[in-house]
Amino acid sequence: MIKKSLYRFYINLFLTLCVLGQIGFYFYSPTFTQPVYEARLFTTTGILFEDGKDLHWLNESAHYFSETIIGWARFPHFKDELVAFAGLPTDSQLSIYKQERQNMITSLRSSMPISDDQMHLVRTFIQSKMDEYNTASRTSYRLVGEDIDHLIQKQSYATGALFALAISFVLTILVWFVRREFRV
Repeated sequence: MIKKSLYRFYINLFLTLCVLGQIGFYFYSPTFTQPVYEARLFTTTGILFEDGKDLHWLNESAHYFSETIIGWARFPHFKDELVAFAGLPTDSQLSIYKQERQNMITSLRSSMPISDDQMHLVRTFIQSKMDEYNTASRTSYRLVGEDIDHLIQKQSYATGALFALAISFVLTILVWFVRREFRV
């Protein structure tokens, strides 16, 4: 008789947690299922070739300079200036990383779509920062090439509902374990 009531307790606990989890997810779902728009800009850092310069050295220089650009992107004001310059959504998240050697990918994520024109302005902004650097250091770095890619990431309602169900199951197992081990 005790085992039957204990099983009934766990079944009722699981069902209660499932209902509470689904109700909680229902209210959280508009945030969970909101699409996230990502725009990626692929560019290559190059340096103006001058006669008499070692081509290998120029490529190495451009390779290391792309790391400088990545460093600029980590400075908070860089993103703020970029958002204002390109007219990007204020919730934009900026990420610049190297793909290979001097190839860079500039990625912007937002809850609003980002247009090709805005991505062209992103490239223009980065090039303007490079031009400032070039003037100050008497170098000639350039962004070469441009390829833009757009992605939309959206979580489905069913995925969230299954996640809430899984959490309900895990919590039920946790209660069972604690009660069994500590005789609560």
